[in-house]
Order: sequence, then C-alpha cells, then structure tokens
Amino acid sequence: MTNYLIPSGSKDFHLNKLLQESGQNYLVGATFKTIKQLLDESVSLPTIYEFYDSLINYPANKFAPLYNDIGFLKEIFSLREYLDQYQISLDDINVDEDLRFLLSKLPNFPYADFYSRANNSDFSNYQIFEGSYSFFEQRIINLLLKNGAKLIPASKNKEHSSFKTLVKNEGEGIEAVLQYIIKNDLKLEDVAIILCDDKQKLLTSLLNNYQMPFSSKISDKHNQLAIAMACLLDFYLEPNLNNYLRIAKQQIFITNNDALNTYLQRHFDRQDSLFAPFNRFQDEDKYYQYLENKAENARKIISDKLAPLLTIKDFKEAVVYIFDLIKNNERETLELKSLIEKNAPYLSKEHYFIFKDLLVRLLSKDKINNGIEITSLLKGSNRPYLFVLNASQEHFPHFKTLSGLANEETFANTTFPTIKERYEHHFKNLEYLDNSKQTIYLCPTTSYSGKAIELSSSLENLKDIDIKPICIQSSTNNKHHLSHKLAPLAFFDEGVLKSSISALEKYMQCHYAYFLNYVLKLYEPRTFDIDAATIGTIVHAIFEDSINKYQKKYPYMSDEELATVASPYFKRLEKLYPNDLKEIELCQDKVLKAIRIEFDYLQKLEDNTDFKPLDLEYEFNVDFINKPDAKVFLRGFIDRIDYAEDYFRIIDYKTSIHTLSKADIASGLKLQLMTYLLVFANLSGRKPVGAYYLNVNIPRFKFDDYNYSIKNGLEDVENDMDSSFNKKHKLIGLSVNDYVGLDYGYKYLLNRGNKQISKDYILEENELKEAFETIYTSIYQEMASGDIAINPIEGACKYCNYRNICHFKGGNFAKREELYDFGGNSKEASDES
Repeated sequence: MTNYLIPSGSKDFHLNKLLQESGQNYLVGATFKTIKQLLDESVSLPTIYEFYDSLINYPANKFAPLYNDIGFLKEIFSLREYLDQYQISLDDINVDEDLRFLLSKLPNFPYADFYSRANNSDFSNYQIFEGSYSFFEQRIINLLLKNGAKLIPASKNKEHSSFKTLVKNEGEGIEAVLQYIIKNDLKLEDVAIILCDDKQKLLTSLLNNYQMPFSSKISDKHNQLAIAMACLLDFYLEPNLNNYLRIAKQQIFITNNDALNTYLQRHFDRQDSLFAPFNRFQDEDKYYQYLENKAENARKIISDKLAPLLTIKDFKEAVVYIFDLIKNNERETLELKSLIEKNAPYLSKEHYFIFKDLLVRLLSKDKINNGIEITSLLKGSNRPYLFVLNASQEHFPHFKTLSGLANEETFANTTFPTIKERYEHHFKNLEYLDNSKQTIYLCPTTSYSGKAIELSSSLENLKDIDIKPICIQSSTNNKHHLSHKLAPLAFFDEGVLKSSISALEKYMQCHYAYFLNYVLKLYEPRTFDIDAATIGTIVHAIFEDSINKYQKKYPYMSDEELATVASPYFKRLEKLYPNDLKEIELCQDKVLKAIRIEFDYLQKLEDNTDFKPLDLEYEFNVDFINKPDAKVFLRGFIDRIDYAEDYFRIIDYKTSIHTLSKADIASGLKLQLMTYLLVFANLSGRKPVGAYYLNVNIPRFKFDDYNYSIKNGLEDVENDMDSSFNKKHKLIGLSVNDYVGLDYGYKYLLNRGNKQISKDYILEENELKEAFETIYTSIYQEMASGDIAINPIEGACKYCNYRNICHFKGGNFAKREELYDFGGNSKEASDES
C-alpha cells in the first residue's frame, strides 16, 4: 500500500494526476493524507475543550476574566502548540509569570513522542507531493524524507513560458478577468483565480452571472444549518421572546412565507432589543395587522416545533433533537453531523460557548465542478493560467509576523524559526507562480472609498498591460430605473411615503442600496453574539433609567447607584448567554467604567445649562408632509428632550463622531435631528432652541481591549479625559434660538463664538420649516420618478452589504446638490454628481 501525503485541500487534483499518469480509472491500495491527518493517527492531540477545563482550575490568576473569551482560548492554545512543535522550554520564552504558570498547567501536544517514534520508523511506503506546506509541516516532511519517504516534485509543463505581467485597473478588476478569459477563449479547466483578499462572494456571484462553472479550495460561505442550530440552542438555554424572534427571523421551519418575513422585517429592529416589551408584538397599523394575522399560522408552526425542546433536560439530547429537527439531504447536513460527532464528548452547557463558536464559523463545502479553480495565495494551483487578484502592498505576498500572546519577542531566544527563515519558506511556497504558462497580477489603483492603493513592491518591475473588458453584460450598461406605474407601488403605501428619517437619509446616500434594503428587503443571515449593538442598547438603557430616576442630577450618581441601575440588564444578558458569565462580568466592568467617565464630563455640561432632561425615548408617528404632490408619514424615537421654561432642546446619543451643517440638511443627507425638532415643536407647542448630537464613548468589547506586554503583563485600556476627549464630547448641532440658558459662555457647544452662537450654526424656525417641506417633497418626487441609480456618495459603500450586487468600483462618487438654498432660494432635486 502506498501512502500519499498532500497539502490540505488538494486531494482531487493529485488523485486525478495519478490516474492520468497510470491510465487507470482507479487506484488500488492507495491512501491520501494531510500532515494533520498523519499526526492525528500517530498521537492523541489535546482539544481546546481540555484547555478550558485546565484553565478554570486556576480562578485566582489575573487572566481568569478571559477564560470564557474564545479569542483568548485560541491564543493560548496556539502558544502552547508552538512550544511543543519546536520543543521549546518554558524557561526560554519571554512571558510574565502568570502566563508562564498557566502554560505549565495546560495539556501538552505530544509532538516529542511523534518525533521519537518517527526517527525509529520506516516511511518508505510514503510518497510526498511537493506543494505549499507550513514551516512546521515542512519540518515533519523533512523528518519523513530522512526515514525513507519519497518526494514527488511539482512538474513544470515544458510548454509553459512563465510569462508574467501586471495589470493596473480601476476597482477590483474581477469582471475584466472573466471577459479576458472569454475574449482569449481560454479553457476553464486551465484557469485558476487566486484571491489575496476576501472577495470570493463577489467573484462567485460574477461567475454565476457569466454561467462559468467553478470549484473552490477556499470557502467563505457559512453553514446555515449550523447557525440555525446555534440559534435553537440559545433558545433552549433561555426560551425568551428575543431568542424566539431570532428563530422566526431565520425561518428555520418555514420557507417562502412572505407574510412572516414582511412582518418581522418591519418589527425586528425594535424587537431584537433586549429590552423590547412583549406587548410591542402587536402593531397599530391596520395593514400590518393583516400581515400579522397571516403570520400567526407561521408562528404557531414554530411554537409547535419548539414545544418538545423545552421538556428536554440533557444538553446532548437537545443537540440531537435539534439536529433531527433541521436536517436535510444537502451537504450542509453532513458537515454539521461531522462537527457534532467530533465534539460529542464535550457537548455540555459549560462548553457551549466553545461549541457555539465552531457552529457559527462552520463553512459549507462547495460542490465540486469542472471549470475555473478558485484558490488562495498559499494553497496555490498548478494550472497554466493564473490570475492573482488584488496584488497590492497590503495583500501580496501576504506574509504575517506573530502578534498577540505569541509574538516575535516571545520566541526571541529560542529554536523557533526566525522571521527571515519563515519569510524565505513563504516565498518558496509561492514558486508555483513561476511554473505557469501565464501569470497575470491585478492591482486596483483605488479602493471602494476612492483611496489610492499601492502596488506590491515585489511586482514593481513587471511589464504593465491593459486588459480592458469587452463589455459582455457589463453592469455599467444596466438601467436602474422603475416605471412610473411600478415606483409608487414599490416606495409608497397607497400614495404615502411611510418611513423612518434614517431610512430616507440612506436613500440620499445611495438610491440603489435603499431599494435593495427597504423595498426588496434583502438581508444577510445574522449570527448572534454579545456584539457592539447589544452593548450600545444597554448603554442607552442605562442612560435612560439614570435620567428617569435622578433627572438632572444623574451624573452625580455614585458608583454603587450606577451599578444598581445597570445590574438588571447584565442579569438579562447572563440569562441569554449562561455560558458567557465571565465575559459578561468583564463587559459590565468596562461599560460601567466608560459611563463613569461620561458622567464625570456630563456633570459639567448639566451644571452649565438651565435645561433639564424630562422626556426620553419619545415615540412619534406624524403626517409630516400632506400635499397633493407629496405625502410623507414619519415615525421614530427621540433619545432625549430637555426643557427650560417654555423652551426645549433635543439631544441624540451617538456612539461615533457626528457633525451637522446647513449644507448637510440642504443636500438631504442629515435630516434626522432637525426633523425631530420640528416634529416635537408642532406636537408640544413649545419653543425650540436646537437639536444636538452627544457623542457617547461606548467601549468595544474584544480581547484587544487589553494591552499585553512582557514588561507590564495584562493591562486594561483606560479612556482618558484629555482635551481631545472634551472636544469630541461637546454638543454638535444647529440652533434656532440663541437662548441664554442653553450653555453659559458656550463652553459645551462645538464651533460656537464666545458671546453668541455663530450665524453659520443658527437657523430661523420658519425657514427651517420651508426648507424641510421642499426637501421632503423633492425626495418623494424623486422616488416617484423611479430613480434607483447606482450613484452613491463618498463613504456610502464603506459598510454597505450590497457591494457584491451592485459592483460599484468606487472613485466616481456623486455629490448631492442642495435641494434648498438657505440664502433664500430653493433648488430642485438632482442626483447628478
């Protein structure tokens, strides 16, 4: 029997190669293994679960708050493995004593046993295909070759001329590659596309559009059944409304239920809040009441499926029940089944946070098709035509040094391979690029945001050629426009534009993205975790409860009072995520520290004004514009309304820096704050003073919220109270009255004069009303015209989920013309840049 050792993910290629060379349809007595499979057969390697079980025996260690952090677990797992791979003593590495102590108590990787056995074994029945292996894998290969294994060199086709060239292009250049393949009539089986970055979704969508078959050595497609299982297990551990809605949102048991989907899309943003009361599940709008009635049957199906789950006491039984509930005949089921079986010995509530991480990261294997091969830089390809995408300074040759707990300094005086050794090995793995008939490197000149991209220095001397696309089904020729009959049906409800203000701002940022989001309702499946949105919701709730209880004196709350207010929300988090208690405890500590810093600043702000916060999370639903040519109905929530005598001001909390100018309003890009002001002025009869952003610093909750160095060990990253902090936290907005009690001396208003508000930041109320009537009418009429052009403003694409659909290449951004001239003349709407 012959054992073949191969690089990961290359079995099909090497099997076909051997069959072709032998002229047979099958191989008898041959096995294909990766280095990892060889090691798994030879020795029993520890699991990350065993690491966790070892760590929790030492709760007094200063790293204890991070034991339940999956990122920390993976870091220390890798560090211990490095030590055992290269037989490095704990005494020789540069780490502090707490970390050294933990490493000494963790399970060892028995590589020493493997080395000892391998040195006394005969590997003459092993043949090793030359290819891209890691530095450690190459060390194993050298050991096997020393003991009888044979190396099968990578063959270079004699016809290959190793022609290498460079293409500088606009955007990502992916479509140009596909059209170049068509224009030159290349066989798809001869082509490999090598990704240096994460653009596989864009690439595969274009390949499907061009009807080009492909297979992929890499995958960024998550297994939706695994995500569904994580969602159901969360509900099993805490059967509350929030987790129930997540299941309904995933539509795990129901397909093509438009009523349920439409209903949940409308309500989920508020319902997904940890604090949404149960009675919000009812809708006041008659039309959506009709949808709710249709969705009732769908919800009943979900509830019936979940009922047995609530009676199961054993966690493993729950996993099995859920798998039987959701399994199907697709490949995703096999992947999920394999994951469950592999982790079966550790399936428990205590280990769920580890298992959940594996679930939400489980990738789906693409079906193998003949055609173009998609691969990564290190996995490589032996095909004659190679296209290397995004060969920029950042992504090519894509060599990374060590960082985190295991960094270069950690191994400075050990047998661990040096940066130079690893770098030379890395380039040796890229030699396949020289063995092709033609290798074309593509480097975009600009990013999606319009910023210049620097070419990799490794390619500077290559000849630059032009492969302009031949415009087959080019997206630039598509007309993005709805007919006059279809547009009102898409955008309006019986002729009325019903929307939130933030949604209309998104329309002005990019008409096409708004259409995909709010009309077609295209959403990517969500993964669930204690994320920034959850923490942001908690911080807003703590602010709201603090002000409700203490009103203007809320910044003077003691630490104990603040902790009491915050406690219910973190208790609720503990119920939602019972296996993340340490993580939640750490999170609570950081949130309270951040709020304490904010309150210390807000003490001065509140002492410097006559205004008192009296209305919080004020909900409104109003007919804002009601004219024959435009009907606009707005809904929303105002974070905070402050009163002083008959005057009021509006404050909107933001977790990042926001600015506001007359030009922002005139162009329709920032309507929210001043619309709030006009809405509340009309509803309350009070006199408006202004509307302002208050930038609240909410901490990111990640492992790197902590600095780790050998000298100082683990340190909490504290916020400071320097001048930069004060500047970022001033009230930013526009005023309509220069009320003396707004801010004595204007210390806490940004960009204001010393004695009065600058004329650039103050508006007349009547002029503001006129401006907004013009602006909202223009937006209404623009929608009615059916304009859904791909014409984004700068910055709109940065966090957009629809770039893989629109294929906008960046750089040529629109500049929205002002819809109103605050000098006295209104302007008509225009989407021309």
